[in-house]
Amino acid sequence: MLWRDYAIAVGKDGVTQDSVEDPGLALLATNMALVAFAIGLFAVYAGGHAVARAPRYAATGLPERLGKRGMQTFGAALCVVPAGLFGMWTGLSE
Repeated sequence: MLWRDYAIAVGKDGVTQDSVEDPGLALLATNMALVAFAIGLFAVYAGGHAVARAPRYAATGLPERLGKRGMQTFGAALCVVPAGLFGMWTGLSE
């Protein structure tokens, strides 16, 4: 069975199986993966700096650029959300 070009059920020899395919769910999963990737990448960057320069950071504190990069990372992650929602609302491009 097709509904708007999507297979919502598959049947053969009198047996029907519903499909759970929903293109919106794939877009949402990709969107959340990109958010998690951006935040995780920053965590690796900040953790590497903290471990490599631990004695200096213990004496002087964390540098301002680390906080600035963190804000940029969360800003980029927040920009992914509306972009993903826009893709879900406008539909898949073929």
